[in-house]
Amino acid sequence: MTRWKRESIDLSRHIPEARAPFSSALLGEAWQALENSDRSAFVIAHIAIEAATKECVASIIPGARHIVDGVQAPHLPNLLEMLYENIDEDLASRLGDEAVWGCNSGEFCAASRWVRKRANLRNKIVHGHDELFTADEVVNWLKLYEQLITLLWLARERHEGSSGPAQKLFDDSWAT
Repeated sequence: MTRWKRESIDLSRHIPEARAPFSSALLGEAWQALENSDRSAFVIAHIAIEAATKECVASIIPGARHIVDGVQAPHLPNLLEMLYENIDEDLASRLGDEAVWGCNSGEFCAASRWVRKRANLRNKIVHGHDELFTADEVVNWLKLYEQLITLLWLARERHEGSSGPAQKLFDDSWAT
């Protein structure tokens, strides 16, 4: 069973625009797109998590900027694994929490395995395959993407030694 607040966190309400990560703006667009197209909302949200992950990797892992800025950046779940090994224990435990992400982690963190499934689905959609999923599934996925963006943003803040809106979002949105 996943844990989140019933309503969207709405990152834009909590973040001064100058400090908001690009990924939060994309996620806002995904929520808006949901009114017209589940598929579009899902693809935009997946792009948002790719941006958030790359922003975080570039900030936290020394020398990684060239990896994420390159045309052929590593597969998104692989980037999440890199982060999992380089963030504080509290946040790593959230990424590894099988109850939140709804899948067994095996040798990888549970969030990475969850994202891997969504990445495969996104690839099928982008390449013209018909994939069936419900609007409720997309809403749940958007909420989990929101949780993951908050985690990644908080990881960046903690790494930089700053305290900002991400900590409040984290406290407000994650069940204990």
